[in-house]
Amino acid sequence: MEATVRAVLTTLALVLTGLVVSPPVSAQEEGSTTDPNGDGLHYIGATTFRPDPDRGVVAVTAELDLRNVRPDERTADGVLQYFFPGVILPVLDSARDLRARSNGADLDVSIIEEEGATDAAEVTFPSSLRFGQERRVVVSYEVPSAAARSEEVTRINPAYVAFPAFAVGDRGLASVTVELPAGYQPDVVGSDPEFGAGDGPVFTARNIDEPETWWSIVTAQDDDRLDELLVEEEGRSFHIRSWPGDDEWAAFVADYAGAPLDEMAGLVGEPWTDGEPYDIVEAYSPYLYGYSGWFEPVARRIVIGEDLDPSVVLHELAHGWFNGNHISERWINEGLANEFADQTLKALGEDGEVVLLSPDEIRFPLATWEDALADAAGDEFAAVEEYGYERSWYVIHAIVADIGLNRMQAVLDAVFDRAPAYAGDRAEFLPSATVDDRRFLDLLERVGGSETASVLLERYVMAETDVELLDERAAAVTRYDELAAAGGEWAVPLGIRRAMEAWNFSRADQGMDAALIVLDQRQELIDLVEGLDLALPASLETVYEDARLPLDGVADRLAAQTAAARDIRRITDASTGVDGLIARIGLLGTALDPIVDEARAAFEAGDLNRAGERVAAFDEANRDAEAEGWARIGAAALVSGALVGISLLATRHRRSRANPLHDLGRPNDESADAAEAEDVVTPPVPYDPSATHPRPLPDANLPRREPSAGP
Repeated sequence: MEATVRAVLTTLALVLTGLVVSPPVSAQEEGSTTDPNGDGLHYIGATTFRPDPDRGVVAVTAELDLRNVRPDERTADGVLQYFFPGVILPVLDSARDLRARSNGADLDVSIIEEEGATDAAEVTFPSSLRFGQERRVVVSYEVPSAAARSEEVTRINPAYVAFPAFAVGDRGLASVTVELPAGYQPDVVGSDPEFGAGDGPVFTARNIDEPETWWSIVTAQDDDRLDELLVEEEGRSFHIRSWPGDDEWAAFVADYAGAPLDEMAGLVGEPWTDGEPYDIVEAYSPYLYGYSGWFEPVARRIVIGEDLDPSVVLHELAHGWFNGNHISERWINEGLANEFADQTLKALGEDGEVVLLSPDEIRFPLATWEDALADAAGDEFAAVEEYGYERSWYVIHAIVADIGLNRMQAVLDAVFDRAPAYAGDRAEFLPSATVDDRRFLDLLERVGGSETASVLLERYVMAETDVELLDERAAAVTRYDELAAAGGEWAVPLGIRRAMEAWNFSRADQGMDAALIVLDQRQELIDLVEGLDLALPASLETVYEDARLPLDGVADRLAAQTAAARDIRRITDASTGVDGLIARIGLLGTALDPIVDEARAAFEAGDLNRAGERVAAFDEANRDAEAEGWARIGAAALVSGALVGISLLATRHRRSRANPLHDLGRPNDESADAAEAEDVVTPPVPYDPSATHPRPLPDANLPRREPSAGP
């Protein structure tokens, strides 16, 4: 929405206030109490306004019931008589076919021109109205529609009507009725009326206490009777709905909804809205509220005044990006809309506007803009709006000048994508879709790199409660950056980042204390795994980065990982240093290296359960090795003993079977010869180096001779 310099309401209010009925009299005294206004004339007024869109006029009828209530006064010189030769009442500017009738006869009536939306009509009675006399006067006239973009207020065409309504009569004795055609949706600005229904919408105001200040501006529109021009561009479409006959306005708006809007999209770095069609509607209504147009995202409707102002059209189109769907703060939306409309005009080679900083006649934090409006009275409303628009644009313009359009694009990307200001290593989306003052400052600094945003927002934007947090925020941001640096490839835990986003700095500080302890644990673990030629499990980084507050779970996980690393170092050492012959024998046939390898692989995969299982398997195998060695030795001894026994038995048996007849005392020559041969002892043969046959082994029962040292 954009403010306008056309102060229609203020002007009209002043004009109407100045046109209090003041009938001419022959004599008059101040302070009379014989009638509500103290002027001697009892004045009942009923004014009816009937717009006729097809004829392009508004018909007005004022019914006046007048009675002189000021009695004659006797003086020393005679009788002082009070009488009224006529009456003066306000009429709409450009009134035509003005008539005044009383008792079926026409009365003389003339126009007294005044500045503003109304003139004055002077009605002359056929005879003066004296004390106690009454007269009913009916004044009627028509006002034709003023041309579009003219200074007059009245607009009457087949699709749209706009005109002022006012009251005449004494206090408490005035009423106003407005009768609108069927099919028209009314909007009344000014004094509150009571709505009813006739052939079309009707509203009335009765027993008006302050008729001299009572006023309304009535607008009504029949959308079905608007002209329509369809504009379709890639990714978007507009139904431009103009007043019948105002082709100039429709063509003007269509031009800026085309290529200039493409230019703005390039500057913003985001396509315009979601591609669904929007209505752009011509209306006079914005001027009545002090604006040039407004944007209605829910209704998918843009209302723009009749003036051919490129900055207004581009400003309202810019609200396709900058609206309550993404940004909750009015000052941000209005400031961005003004800035990008101006940047677009300059990119098109047209003259932009100068951003000025006017004196602080009215000053309030922009974050409290709506509250300031609610507290404004009378002319303060317009002053509050002017300050809000001016300061909003000033702040945004200064920030863009600080960081440049490219980095502002990055900020806006984060706004539209709901990306956090305190980002991790992976794409994230915040649960809230809208940006407030706090998050906007965070994005400007963390994403845009602004060095002036904090000062500007403190000076012009933030409420006192947020200003009080800025020092605490600065300290927390410094600690956050130090923690991020200490973490290296490990991004700051999610819980801390969320606390920073929420400006919960005490909770963020607690989380950062815990995170630093975790990083110390990580270093101990790193030292362990480097000595083992192991890699830290990737899941450990994920656990740290995704951790919510408090970080107890991360510390527990690191402690478990560290304990597992110590176990792997122990079994690694044990697998390469098994001592003792007995243990070695016990481990024969058992492969420890595969168990160690499996434990290492499980550790690197982050599977601590599996790693623990393999460590336990190793410990069990190593613990039972000596017992298994003795068992194996015992078994081997038993086998060896049995084999020796069997061998001895076999030898004895063989010997007994060699001389069977000898044992029986029976002669046997061959056997005897053999027996004799067994009993013969052959002396040792001296070592002959020249012999070609091997040296025989000495008998075990004979003395041994050590071999000579040489040949």
